[in-house]
Amino acid sequence: MTGVFSIAIKERSSNELKYSLYFGRIRKIVLKMLFRHSTFIKDGNETQLLLTLSDEQYRQISKEANIREFLVREIIEEFLMHLYDFKQFWKNVNIKWNHRQNLLYSKVRIYLHKLYRLAPVFDYNRAKTNLRILHRFFHRANYWPRISTQLAMVIYITDKNDPLPNKNLRAQNIRVLANCSAYAFYRTRNIMIEKRVLKTDE
Repeated sequence: MTGVFSIAIKERSSNELKYSLYFGRIRKIVLKMLFRHSTFIKDGNETQLLLTLSDEQYRQISKEANIREFLVREIIEEFLMHLYDFKQFWKNVNIKWNHRQNLLYSKVRIYLHKLYRLAPVFDYNRAKTNLRILHRFFHRANYWPRISTQLAMVIYITDKNDPLPNKNLRAQNIRVLANCSAYAFYRTRNIMIEKRVLKTDE
């Protein structure tokens, strides 16, 4: 009897793992479509997040992704709720850091991983590599933007250089995810263009 019970537990654990992996893949697909085709802010100042989308937006994402609408709605609304909580965290925390590259890299990588867990819409391993390259550029340029700006830039660059032929994530959505202002983002981007690290069309 104990053996039968043990087998039943193993089968249940296996099924839960399969569902978790399946749901994880679906979640990536849905959130990538959200970041590429929609926006989740209420105002032009990017201060108010939407907590849900319109029925038409859910239907459109469901149709294009070929995923049931109730799953699309569940994934997006859960993401928006967690994004709201994360943005409240950004408002209330004062992140202390210094310009020592190894220490700074470790700190920014922690937040990069948090963003990836929240929205797995970019290649995390490539983003870590790009973060190191970005820090070398900041060191040479003697220019160190805020951590939120660094996060937005590394996700932006990683997405722009994605070898897969997909539509890029909307820069506005990347900035909202990383809590980076438009001014800080485009100032950093323009500096990188001036230094010929980025091309004007990137």
